[in-house]
This record gives sequence, structure tokens and C-alpha cells, in this order.
Amino acid sequence: MRQKKSLVLMATGILLIMLLPALAFANVEDRAGVDKDALMKKVSGLQMPFIENQGQIKDKSVRFYANTFAGTVFVTDKGEIVYSLVKREAGTENTEQRQEESEDGIQNTEDRQINTKAVVLRESLECPEETGIKGLNKSVTTANYFVGSKDNWRTNIPTWQEVSLGEVYEGIELKLKAYGNNVEKLFTVYPGGTSEDITLKMEGAKGIKVNKSGELEIETELGTVKMTKPVAYQETGGEKKYIQVAYNVLADSGTYGFEIGEYDKTKPLVIDPLLASTFIGGSSSDYVYALALDSSGDVFVAGWTWSSDYPTTVGAYDTTHNGYSDVIVSKLDSNLSSLLASTFIGGGNYDHADAIAIDSSGDVFVAGKTWSSDYPTTVGAYDTTFNGNGDVFVSKLDSNLSSLLSSTFIGGSSVDHARALAIDLSGDVFVAGLTGSSDYPTTVGAYDTTLNGNDDVFVSKLDSSLSSLVSSTLIGGSGVDDAYALAIDSSGDVFVAGLTGSSDYPTTVGAFDTVYNSDDVFVSKLDSSLSSLVSSTLIGGSGVDDAYALAIDSSGDVFVAGRTLSSDYPTTVGAYDTTFNGNWDVFVSKLDSSLSSLLASTFIGGSSYDYVYALAIGSSGDLFAAGVTNSSDYPTTVGAYDTTLNGNGDVFVSKLDSSLSSLVSSTFIGGSDYEPAYAIAIDSSGDVFVAGQTRSSDYSTTVGAYDITFNGGEYDGIISKLDSDLSAGGDLAVPHISASPASKDFGSVDTGASASQIFTISNIGIKDLVINRAYLTGANLYQFSIENDTCSGMTIAPSGSCTLDAVFSPTKGGALSARIAIESNDPALPTLYLELTGTGIVVGEPDISASPASRDFGTLVIGRISPSQTFTISNIGTGYLVINTAYLTGTNPYQFSIQNDTCSGKTIAPSGSCIIEARYEPTKTGTMYAEIGIGSDDPDTPTLYIDLTGTGVNNTPPVADPNGPYTGIEGQTITLDGSGSTDSDGSIPLYEWDIDNDGTFDYISSSPTQSHTYAQQGTYTINLRVTDDLGATGEATTTATISDTSPTADFTGSPTSGLAPLTVNFTDNSTGYDQPLSNEWDFDNDGTIDSTVQNPSYTYNTAGTYTVSLTVTDSDGSANSLTRTDYITVTACLDPARISGATPVYYSALQAAYDAAVDGDTIQSQAVIFTEDLNINSSISVTFEGGYDCDYTAVTGETTINGTMTISDGTVTIWDFILE
Repeated sequence: MRQKKSLVLMATGILLIMLLPALAFANVEDRAGVDKDALMKKVSGLQMPFIENQGQIKDKSVRFYANTFAGTVFVTDKGEIVYSLVKREAGTENTEQRQEESEDGIQNTEDRQINTKAVVLRESLECPEETGIKGLNKSVTTANYFVGSKDNWRTNIPTWQEVSLGEVYEGIELKLKAYGNNVEKLFTVYPGGTSEDITLKMEGAKGIKVNKSGELEIETELGTVKMTKPVAYQETGGEKKYIQVAYNVLADSGTYGFEIGEYDKTKPLVIDPLLASTFIGGSSSDYVYALALDSSGDVFVAGWTWSSDYPTTVGAYDTTHNGYSDVIVSKLDSNLSSLLASTFIGGGNYDHADAIAIDSSGDVFVAGKTWSSDYPTTVGAYDTTFNGNGDVFVSKLDSNLSSLLSSTFIGGSSVDHARALAIDLSGDVFVAGLTGSSDYPTTVGAYDTTLNGNDDVFVSKLDSSLSSLVSSTLIGGSGVDDAYALAIDSSGDVFVAGLTGSSDYPTTVGAFDTVYNSDDVFVSKLDSSLSSLVSSTLIGGSGVDDAYALAIDSSGDVFVAGRTLSSDYPTTVGAYDTTFNGNWDVFVSKLDSSLSSLLASTFIGGSSYDYVYALAIGSSGDLFAAGVTNSSDYPTTVGAYDTTLNGNGDVFVSKLDSSLSSLVSSTFIGGSDYEPAYAIAIDSSGDVFVAGQTRSSDYSTTVGAYDITFNGGEYDGIISKLDSDLSAGGDLAVPHISASPASKDFGSVDTGASASQIFTISNIGIKDLVINRAYLTGANLYQFSIENDTCSGMTIAPSGSCTLDAVFSPTKGGALSARIAIESNDPALPTLYLELTGTGIVVGEPDISASPASRDFGTLVIGRISPSQTFTISNIGTGYLVINTAYLTGTNPYQFSIQNDTCSGKTIAPSGSCIIEARYEPTKTGTMYAEIGIGSDDPDTPTLYIDLTGTGVNNTPPVADPNGPYTGIEGQTITLDGSGSTDSDGSIPLYEWDIDNDGTFDYISSSPTQSHTYAQQGTYTINLRVTDDLGATGEATTTATISDTSPTADFTGSPTSGLAPLTVNFTDNSTGYDQPLSNEWDFDNDGTIDSTVQNPSYTYNTAGTYTVSLTVTDSDGSANSLTRTDYITVTACLDPARISGATPVYYSALQAAYDAAVDGDTIQSQAVIFTEDLNINSSISVTFEGGYDCDYTAVTGETTINGTMTISDGTVTIWDFILE
């Protein structure tokens, strides 16, 4: 294949998330590459490389796969590309119906967060060559899988930034590149290859077609997937020339290819469509629901985001997205041009902020609802424990959003949602919203401490440090009651407004309306301690009426606004509009401070839906309302910023006088899709700020604003500033100059020759652009010229354009530069500069050379990669050398790779040089040959070849050495040592031990040593398997001989001495490893087993000294004995009669004891029978006590005399005797 002196590059890609909008390349010459580059820049930081399948995926046909935010892309061993795409149906909120969302609508994380559906698309090449799939550009990331049993674990799995499918058609190579959440197909077509050969079959689709915009639409069961219009270009010297290209859908409607226009076949061609899905959702929507201004005029907004790349600022409290949806708080300057501070707040589940307020110190309070048990709270806060099923949170940050000063939960066991927040003059914090918790915290003395129905309004008051719940009350009836608005008047009284479905919602005597009309507005007033319902009224008609906004003027009058379906909603004479306009109408009503009189009330609306979500009162008392409308006839005023509905639902801002009798001014703001405004504020100058979110990529932005580009996802947050008249003369109405292209590098141009570029100058603002002049400036301005200038002195209408040509005509060699300066009335960019660069080539003859001229990489194991070889390419001629491209060719080009190429597309001055680095990556054995072909304008060597050789050899498996044999004792740890294992051509990263040779590896480790304890004696075969760094294995066995352990006999007895009969309790204290132990007792050393009980008792009836033995046997049969010699001593009974005293004297007969007695003695006798005659014949007094036990410790019976007793002298007292 040495003839391959040029190549064609064609790339296709699939964008798998909706962080970025689909690209549309209407003007192929001027715009195609710019959008692609911007897209790649936005996703380049999110690397999600391909993971090699080493068995963690059961389908063995899968070679590589990449996980994306929207699904998984698989590459099979047949070269198929399989997209498993996910449709997510949660996390995408219908903001039109925000006020009606179910509080249980977002699932708990235990339920896997999102209701998902999937579609599988299988894209395969028709009639390809045999593919050679491998990973390229190894990533620093490795993957580990610890799933199931240890046999299924996989560690240190390599990942790759690219996957090569090899030469899929003759002369056509295919690579896949991973860009984060984008996978791009790159076809390289060499001379001899034909781009028409590329045909791709899309399986799993209902059909494919090319739409009017040139996009490829793929119809699936879940919706339409779009592949954007392809782009084709050739690049030389850094300049892109765009070539016509289009999809070509073949007859079967399931296969497509490309139709390509004429191009220079000696230079590369790139074709690049990106696949974007209209239904595959990502984590990239952003919602703004709250707005506040501080005393300096800085703008704070709050809401929530699914975007991990939502902009945060250095030093902010939290710059990392925490999971699912996070609260966001952002601060901008009053011109909306700078993001001063921005932070996340959140936990591992869903966190939504609906309200924001700023206190007199500039501290920022946000409130809303969290489903995160780990939502951040602070020490000393009122409640730091998540209560379940969605809690209210209130968080306080400093003005720089750098510190979470305090943060607390409030809630009960059911749903709790804060929707409104206000701070009184004392700095106390009030929150209001909805609760379904019967145990929502209330305080003693509060107006109502009992849940009244399904959902009640709550109003809670905390101190400024959020450490104490000062007061808290419920308000409600038997139905559903929800508060969306909260305000505090100058007296400190608290007003709440919302919607009620309770016919018994509490009202007060004298209120404007105490009769429930059907789904009514409520307005309720409480004292500052929340202990008393000062006044409360309903407002409504026969349809549904919902209030979302509340404001109090300097006189204390109360304005409430929302939406109504009631044609009979109460209006007042002289109001701006007293006629219902159809569908949903905006209503604005004004009540006195006691809520007893409806001072004024009006509709505002058109023929479609109109919702108001926010109110603000200007310094002159005028009322400003903001929301969303889909009515093309929503009332606007002459001179307003925008009087035409732009899409499916526009922001509206309307200004009424304080009597609601006149619509002072009214405007739309919007793009081609849907955008609601949820918040409004007015600064000290009277300028009006509104905030919300948009689905429109063309939402109105202004020059110099912080971010004028739609960032993707379903919604972006929006903030807009208008003057107090809502007029077209405000900040939004300015011209804005733009140029395409914004610069031009003419590349290398010979002296005496020239090159030109057409620049299109456009007005992308909404006011006429006046261009004063265009002129050249810069270091080499005389090397360039302006021709065909249709811009200077012209006025360009909005969306209009003009053109001018820049011409590069070098008269000298080297790098040359200049700028075109265009002066206009663009206030943000009064002078636009277009950078011009080029290289002048002095005509001469170049001469290309390479050092070294060849490289033999030697012998290398298959699967390894050689060190890179640097080749220096030099121009040793006298003229400039233009290098077109460097590429691999020859017999085995896929066994080598070019890693660093600083030469292709470059112009090398005489004596200059560039470098190319190449390396050897063998995938098969034998000697491989390839060449680096370098095409240039060297007339003698138009293609320079550098020979590359290398020899691939098979990997030598490692040799396992388990050491051993090992010895040990059961129950004790031994250490296995495999450090003697070797790998002659690599390293051993994995050691696996099967400690009992049962075929299951019990230990898997990167360490060669392993500790193990054998439970039982025996001889074990140990198998060690080692795996080298290329996956080859080696095994070897050894043995471990484990010895038995014998038990130890031990016992005690109690008591060990005493009189017969003596009962002794024996305790077994023996120990042993192999339980249980069996016992054999010999209590009298007669060789007979007397007991097998573990802890027996034994009675010794005969006096004597006894030796005791215990033999214990363990479960393995090992035995041990202990003999305690003369361990038990048993003593016989004393004589049956005695004379008691300090030293008793014992006798065998009663008569003998009597004969020895003296006056006053006591003669004691055991409970025995004396056969004798007893003569009492001495002149003494004696006492006989009978019935004693053997050792005279107790009387246990009676003594019997079998004989006669004769008393002839003295005195005798007898106890417990029987005379027979």
C-alpha cells in the first residue's frame, strides 16, 4: 500500500446527552465547523472512555463499552456499535402545571430515581472486511468490578480514549473516539478506498429518513432520535474548507451512507454529524423560581438544577453537584454581566428552592423542599434530623455565598413544602407552604396546632440564626389548602395567600367573602406571633381560582394575583378588564388591610392560557405582574419591548396603576419555545428584574450579558432586566455586531501570489447597526488588503448582514499578521477586530529529510507497547517545505501507531524541522513491516518513507511458586508466600490462592503473601495461580500439614472434706479447640467410670480419703486426663453420747456419761437407740438432751432408750428422749 500518498477522513458521532442542543449547519462554507468546535469544547472535560470487557459483561461478543449519561454504547467483536439509549421521565418538570404537581410525584431514591424506558439501536457496517478491534490512547482511569462471588471480580481493567475497528473496508479504517458523553465515528479513507463503500445498517429503528433540515431522523418505539446534518471539510495549514455532504438513505429505509461533493483527493476530508436525541433526557435542566435584590442592587436567584456543570464560583460554599437535583443560589451584578458568586446546596436526593430573601445585613435566606436525609444542616440549628417524605428546609448564607451560616429542617412524617419566605424588621424569618404531616411542628399558643384535612397551610417563624422555632401554626379546612405567597406589613402582621379546596377554610367575621365558591383563592392575616387569625377571606367564582403572588403597598393595602377559570371571578367597576377572556386568565385583586373590602379587581389575558406567578410594587405605587402566557392576543402596550408572542409560551411583564384601572405598560419576552417567569423585583432606580426558566435557545439576551448561549437540557434559568416602562428602549434593545469567520489564517502563500477570505458581518441585535468604517491595522498591514467592502458607511437592520473580502498578498517570507478594525454603534463592541495571519513563502526549492531514516523496534511481546521513537523531519533545502500529512502505510500499518505529529499541515522554513513520534504495538507474532509516509511539496521526494520494523512474540506465561510445604496447628494462622513466582517478560499483578484445591480460589490479591487459618487437622493441597500483566497465567501446588490440638482436663470439687455422708459438687474446667468435649469421671479411683455428666455431684457414704480422676475427649478423639490424689476426705460419726462444754467428752453409753457428770452438766446424745438400763443415783442436777445428728450440729430426731430408767437420788431434766 505504498501508493497511499493522501487520505480522506470521514467522521460520524453520536451525542448521548442533552447538555448541548443539536447542531444545524445551514451554511456549510462558513458555519459548520464553528458549531462543532463549540460543542466539543463543552463536552471535552467530561471524559468517559471505553472500558474493555474482561468478563464483567456476560455477553462475550462485547469487546468495549462506554457508559454515558443517557445509556451505554457497546462495541462488539463483529464491529457492531450498539446504543442502549434511555428515556427518562422524571426530573423533567412540566412548569406550566407547577402549581398542581403532586407532592409525591418525585420518587424516593430507593425506587431508583427515574421512570426509565430504553431503546436499543444496533448500527453495523454492511459487508465489512474482517475487523481488528483494539483500544487506543490508554486512559489513566482503570475500572474495578466487585460483583457476586470472588470468581466474578475484575480489577485494574484498562480503559481507552479510542477504539480502532481496523480496516473495515478496503482502504478504509474506522476508529471510535470517546468525548465524555459523545462517541464519534472516524472513517479514514486512503487512496484506493471508496467512500461510497461506507454503508451503515440501523437495526432497532422503525425507519430512518432525511428531514428538510438535512438531519437523519431515526424513528424508534420511544420517539425520534436525530443525527444532525453532516459537515464535511478539508484542512490545510490550519484552514478549513467546507465540502458539500448529505445523508443518503438507501431503498430499504434502514441503511444509510453519504453523498459527497467534489473535493481535493490529495488532502484529507472530514465528515462529522452528531447524533442528538429529542427524547433522551439528561441531568442538565436548570430552574429558577426565586429572585431578590440586595441593597447594592446585586441580583440573587435561587432554584434547582440537574446539571453537574451548573456554573459555580471559586470560594463558593459548595462547588460540587451532590446528586439528583441540587439547590442553586447565584449572585449577579445589577447589569447581569458578571456572575459574582454561585453555589450548590444539597444532599444525595432531590433538593428544590422556591423562595429567597435578604436581610438587612445582606445575608441570604433560601427555603424550599428536600428529599435528602443528608441535606446540609448546621450545629445548633432548630432541627438537624430529616423527618421523612420531604421536609421544609431553610438555609442562610453570607452575601458572598461562601459560607453556610445556618441551616435547618422543619417537618413531620409526611409531605412538607415551603413555597414562600419573608423576613420581618426584627430579622425573624417566616416561611409558608403546604404540609400533609399531622405532626408538623407547631408551638404552644399558636392559632391552630392540629392538621385539619389532607393538606394544610403552615406558617412558621424562626429566629435569624435558625436555631429556634419561635412560633408555628397550621391553617386549613377539611380539603387541600396550599400557600404560595407570604408578605409582612409595616406593623409586623403576616399575610399568606394561596388556593383552597376546603369549603370550611377558616374565614373571619366581616371579611370580604366568607362563602366557599369552589376551589377558591384565600388571603389570611395573622398577628406576628401567629397566635391569632386577625382576618381571613376567600375570593373566587364558580370555577377554579388559584393565587400565587402577594404584595402589600405603603398604605397597607393587599394585592393578590394568580389565575382563574371563573368567568364570574369578582371584578370592580372601573377596573382595567372586567370581562373573562377565555381559558385561564390572570386576575389581580386589591383588598384593604383588614381584608373586608375588595377595593379593586381586574382580569388580564388573552384567548389562551395566562398565569401570573409574581407581583412587585414600584416606588410610585404601580403594580408589576409577571408570569407566562400562550395568548398571542395577551394585551401589550405601544412602545413596549416586545408586542408579539414568540413561541409556545412567553414571559409577560405587565404594569398596572395602583387602582388597577389602567394597564400602564405590558410586554412579552421570549423565544421560539416555552418560558415562564416565576419571580419579579424592582430596584431603587425603578428597573424591573424577572427570573424563571426557558426552553428556547433563542430567548432574548443582551450584549455583554453573563451568558447569552442556551446551555442545553430541557430548561435554562433566565434573568431579564427592563426599564420601568417595559419599553423597547431598555437594556434589551441594542444593536450587536458579529463576524463569521471571526479570524482567518491564510496558511502558506508564495510571494507574488495571493489568497482571499469573505467575511460576513451581521447585526444579531434588535436595533439598527450603523457601521462607520472598516480598515486595516497591525504589524504587517501592508501585506493584506480589504476588497469588495459592502459594510463601511452602511446601516444594517436587525438580522441583516454585509460582506467584505480580506486578501493576503505576501511580499516577504515568514509569519505575517494584521487586523481588520470595524467601527460601529454597537455599545458593547464599538470596534470589532478580525485577526488575519499568514505565512509568506519565498520561492525556492525545499528538500525533505528524516533522522533516523528507519527504526527496528526489535522483539516485543504481543499486547505490549514499545517506547516512542522520535523522528526529526528537516527541511535542508532553500525554499519553504509544505508538509501535507503523515500517515502509516506498508504491509502491517496497524501494528504501529503515530503518537505525536507536529509536521502534518505545517510549513517548514529552510533549516527548520518538526517531529513525528511512532511506536510498535504488536497484535500478532512474526516480523512486521510498515512505513510512515510523509507527503510534501518537495519536488524530488513528494512522499518520504520511513521504514518501521518490529517482531512480535507470544507472551511467556508466569511461573507460580507457592513455596512450602507448610506446617501448622489447627486454629492457628500460617502465612503463604508466593513471592518466588516469576514472569520472565513482564510483571505479576495478581495472585490467587486455592487453599484446599477445591477449584475455587479463596484469595485474590495483588500481594504475593496471604495469611490463612485452617480450622481442622489434615494435609491440604494448596494451588497458587499467578496472572501476568498481559493476562497469562501459571499455576503450581504445595501442601500444608496441619496438626491436631489436644484438650486439657481440669476440674474442682466442693466441698473436699466433711463427715459422712458427704456430697461433693464437681465442676469441669477443661479446655479444648475441637468442641464439644466428652467427660468420664472416676470419683473413687476404682477404675470404673462413675459419671459422664460435665458437672456432676457425688455422695461419699463411707469415711476415708478418695482420689478423683477426669478424662476429657475432644471431637477429633484426642483425650487428656487429670487425677487429683487424696482429693476428698470423709470423716465418720462421733460417739453417740457426750458431756457438752467447751471441750466435750464423748462416751459410748449413757450410763457412762452420767457416771462421769457433775452437778449442772448437760448430757447430749445422738438420735440413736441405747440398749441399756440407766440408774440416776447421784445427788446432782443433770439435763439429758437427745436427737442430735452425727456431729452434734443440729437436733434431727429423738434418742431412744431400750431399757429401764431408775431415779434414786438427784434431779434430772430430759429432752427428746423415748423410753421403751
